[in-house]
Amino acid sequence: MEKEIADLRRRLSTNPEYPQSREPHEGDDMSQCSDEAFSRRDSTGIDRSRPVSVPAESHPSMATPLTMKRDGSIMSQDENTPWRLEDITLSRARVARLFEHRLLWSTITGVPQDYRVVKALCVLCTWPLPTTSQRTDATFMLSGLMMQIAMQLGMHRPVQAEEFTTFRIEAQGEALKDRLHTWVICNIVAQNVATGYGQPPSTIYDWALEPASLKDADYHLPENLAIRLRIEKFCDRVTKSLYSSKPEPAEFVSAEKLVIVQILESELKEMELQFGQEISAINMIHLRAAELHLRYFVFLSSNPRSDDLTKLFIATTSFLGRVLDLETSPGELIGHSTNYILQMIVSAAFALMKLLKSNFSRHIDFNHGKLLFNGAISAIRRISVMDHDRPVRLADILSQMWNATGPMAAEEDGLQLKVRCRMSMSHVYDTVWRWRQRFRPGKTVEEIQAAAAAAAAANQPISTVNGLPVPDNSLDNPGLMIPTQFDESGAFFSEAGFSEVFDSLNWVFEGIPDSSFAPVVL
Repeated sequence: MEKEIADLRRRLSTNPEYPQSREPHEGDDMSQCSDEAFSRRDSTGIDRSRPVSVPAESHPSMATPLTMKRDGSIMSQDENTPWRLEDITLSRARVARLFEHRLLWSTITGVPQDYRVVKALCVLCTWPLPTTSQRTDATFMLSGLMMQIAMQLGMHRPVQAEEFTTFRIEAQGEALKDRLHTWVICNIVAQNVATGYGQPPSTIYDWALEPASLKDADYHLPENLAIRLRIEKFCDRVTKSLYSSKPEPAEFVSAEKLVIVQILESELKEMELQFGQEISAINMIHLRAAELHLRYFVFLSSNPRSDDLTKLFIATTSFLGRVLDLETSPGELIGHSTNYILQMIVSAAFALMKLLKSNFSRHIDFNHGKLLFNGAISAIRRISVMDHDRPVRLADILSQMWNATGPMAAEEDGLQLKVRCRMSMSHVYDTVWRWRQRFRPGKTVEEIQAAAAAAAAANQPISTVNGLPVPDNSLDNPGLMIPTQFDESGAFFSEAGFSEVFDSLNWVFEGIPDSSFAPVVL
């Protein structure tokens, strides 16, 4: 294996056609908050304020799977300077440049593992990876590996860590605090990943993270981190209370579920009061995202109450308003949003579109909602880390769907879901599935795959308008939307590109009878 890797590295380094990485941006310095949470192995001699173009120190004595010479074409640095997976710090731009598959997979397949790899996986799962579709997005899988490796190393029992190893561990003092700190962050990241991808969480909120246990370990969570942990615990309770039960074909909001919603609403208000005005802007965005996670339950009901829809609209506009404040803040913070924030922006945009295209639009501020919807599309594009990546293509899809659809017909209420197993993200996948059925009904999986293969062979850009890439200022026109384009058969833009972004839906409903879906609300 080592010979094969060396041979591959040699061939890549001599291949002039190997793609070059993007040029470093002046704002790509390491984040200062990475000092505390994601320190590197030998941090005493490292200047963390250096830009990404400065080489990392070599560690010749560490001949482990964690040490691997990166190819010179990855960055313009000395060919003999090794990169390790732990060299990824809290910088979205660094993650995009250092997400190099040979380094990643050679590291996580090594046994035994080092808990610093867990830290690196925390960061990899935090930022948007440079992928073009859900099929190539390894975030959810890496999140599971992060939690499994952490537990294998006994990080979920920091004080008793040596019970999970074959050697003695002196887990005390700063080492113990670091393990506790890392385990807290693991759960926060895992919760964000699960919520954003509409999957059950792999988090473990047990006695090890209770205040009494932390006090026994002489560890005090930083205030901002303690707030984030409480918010994510709330999201976990929402998931287990509202989204983990078996979906029914026609589910009415039962009295029991209404009581649960009221309890969760009370807890949310209590958190807001306790946090007060001292909560940071980023934590406030996560608090508003947690409220969205709660409010999306209304889509799973076949008889949504007007009050619940109004609360959803308020929660959506409140969240997007907070996010769009980052776009006008100094330093262009919106461009440094995490993958979770990106996914919540996408979900909020889909929720707004469903509300604004439904009959309920008469009861809300349509113009304000449309303004925020377009702002969300602009924000999604700003979060992009590479040309034609998933955020860009999602923004294009949202624009096209808005222009191509009028108000929902009475026989197909836009608030009625058929996709019901993706937790709070079900409405996102449902909207995509409905649109696919409308513009190309009855298309088989084989035909979709053939279309995708043909598009890949032709190397056609996915997000185009009249054959040209969509410019960044496409939302500056008065309509704030891209003109709708249809092909000869009535399908909008490229179905291959459309299907590829949400490829998990291409086969879900093949052969499933309509009787298993909720009945249409008239």
